[in-house]
Amino acid sequence: MSDVLPPVQHLLERLSHVRASRNGWVARCPAHDDLGPSLAVAQGDDGRVLAYCFAGCNVQQIVNAIGLDVSDLFDRAEAQDDAPARRPRPPVGAVHAYWRAALGVLDREATIIRLAGRQLAGGSALAPIDMQRLDVACERVADARQVLRDR
Repeated sequence: MSDVLPPVQHLLERLSHVRASRNGWVARCPAHDDLGPSLAVAQGDDGRVLAYCFAGCNVQQIVNAIGLDVSDLFDRAEAQDDAPARRPRPPVGAVHAYWRAALGVLDREATIIRLAGRQLAGGSALAPIDMQRLDVACERVADARQVLRDR
């Protein structure tokens, strides 16, 4: 990892469709075929990177997809000095970034569910690929609901 860039900038430069949010960023997740920004990124007070994919990708999958390691998400100097008991809770700004990303996922996936519902209500069956996408939409809605409930 470059010693010049902070960990969050090192991650952001490798992501696509990065957009600033009020207290962080959203981007397309590199670990899956992301059609819209489902990855929320924020920086903790201690310099560590907070990343959450609403499609369910874990941090290891995310960093592996862009050639990084989980250790690249931490400020090396802080990581050596920081005992687990002293690690602060995520800052309010990071929580807000998660909420905004979750609401974006809910908006996008609700559209998929609504379109499938209209097709079914009209008497047409869904193609297998559409059923798979509907399943993904339902999983993403459940994940977003969990984030909104937990934070």
